[in-house]
Amino acid sequence: MIDGGVAPPPITAIVHAVDGVRFVATGDDPEAVVSRLADYVCARCDHVLWADAASDVRAMLDIGNLYGAVMLYFERVGERWDDERLELVTLDGDRARWTFHEEMMAYAR
Repeated sequence: MIDGGVAPPPITAIVHAVDGVRFVATGDDPEAVVSRLADYVCARCDHVLWADAASDVRAMLDIGNLYGAVMLYFERVGERWDDERLELVTLDGDRARWTFHEEMMAYAR
């Protein structure tokens, strides 16, 4: 890092479904990873969510609330078609830390 501080650990977002992994994004910047997740959500929401949920997700994306849109997508996916689960993995030293989408908002800070 330029300021001499410690860089945050890389984060990997993995979208799982019953039939396997559907999406993976990795990066040092949580904002960039969420941006890629938002692209995934945008491409899929109209096809896998009920119309009201897809509309809410799109409205959040339109105003730039990427975290909210991703969170809402993963809260509502599975109500219409197959369920998906978001897993976040960070490497902290020699250990991996697994979290799920409920903790995603911590990365917004």
